[in-house]
Amino acid sequence: MSDHVHYYQAGVGMTYFIVHPDGRFETQRVGPNIEDGDVLQFVVKGGCLKACHKAPGDFVLIGEAVAPGFDFADF
Repeated sequence: MSDHVHYYQAGVGMTYFIVHPDGRFETQRVGPNIEDGDVLQFVVKGGCLKACHKAPGDFVLIGEAVAPGFDFADF
């Protein structure tokens, strides 16, 4: 399964909710407020489940890179 790198681009932040294959749960906030704990990018390892929630505001824009290449068989 492929890892996914998420990149913050613009707008408000987002909180990601990640469930690891071993059942561990974590949250990660991506956004512009580095001093408040936001990060500009992070990796979700292959095999994890993820969901996200946008912070209040007009919009958020993120990018995503997948390595090795995306394969529908991973779903």
